[in-house]
Amino acid sequence: MVVHDLSELDAAARQRVETYLTAVTVAVRQSDPDVADSVLEDLRDDLFAALSGDSTADDVERAIARYGDPSSFGSASEKSEDLTEPVGRFLGMPYDYRVTGERAMSRIWNPQDPRIIMPRLFGLGWTVNFGAIAVKLHLIEPDAEDEPFGSVSERAFLLALFVPVALTAFVLGSYLALRTQLPAMLPSHWNAAGVVDGYATQLAAFLLPFGFASTSTLVAMWAVAAKRSAFVRGGYIGLASGLSALGAGIWALTLASALRPPVNASMPALMILPTVIVPFAVLLGLSRAGRGAEQRRDLVNRRGATHV
Repeated sequence: MVVHDLSELDAAARQRVETYLTAVTVAVRQSDPDVADSVLEDLRDDLFAALSGDSTADDVERAIARYGDPSSFGSASEKSEDLTEPVGRFLGMPYDYRVTGERAMSRIWNPQDPRIIMPRLFGLGWTVNFGAIAVKLHLIEPDAEDEPFGSVSERAFLLALFVPVALTAFVLGSYLALRTQLPAMLPSHWNAAGVVDGYATQLAAFLLPFGFASTSTLVAMWAVAAKRSAFVRGGYIGLASGLSALGAGIWALTLASALRPPVNASMPALMILPTVIVPFAVLLGLSRAGRGAEQRRDLVNRRGATHV
């Protein structure tokens, strides 16, 4: 289970983390106090995502070895505009070119972190913490699950995986069914008023949204088939749901523009909106399924204890 607070570690591991973070704090504040808080916050989140409640001091040592000597954070902050570093800031925006399942998941589903906008899980910019949104909407409690998605059944994972699979199938199926009716050049870009201002060949216009949908869906399918941790499986399914919704939305807008022009000015926004709604619904569904399983387990345990 990912660590959310230092109190979850034993004394030796906690002391090693505190010592390292203190040294980094000193180095960053001496070199660039303006970015110190954000750098330390990102480092803390990243380090916690790599640890679990039973991590030892040796585990902490291996985790912080990835970051190097604390003094290197001072020099890195001085070069915050240098994108050759694997993690840092560029023009005030955080970037991270390292990616693991656990790190990605801690960005998009972390109910115990109140921040809605998190450093991007890969690349430059920010991403959305759907877990924080669910808490603020009172749909779940911050500590609703003992371990995020830890009690979700295989059937629930497969049902969730059906969402990106179905969206990908829509893009492919509609292209195969309509390609002979579509013009050689298809709309590929729209302005703020919803008017087409760019075109691409039929194949190119199809491959872009299909690539978004199919690649992410295949990765999610692999994570489920490979029996990756429940936390990682949930994360990949959530990401695939968002990217496949984006691909399906772009393709639907392309078809609407090509077959039934003109497109209403609100159409582009309506096609992008599912990119947020679909992954949020999928991740929330998995979380509630896990919580329900934990409640049933606790009820059975209490009944067993009563009969004893």
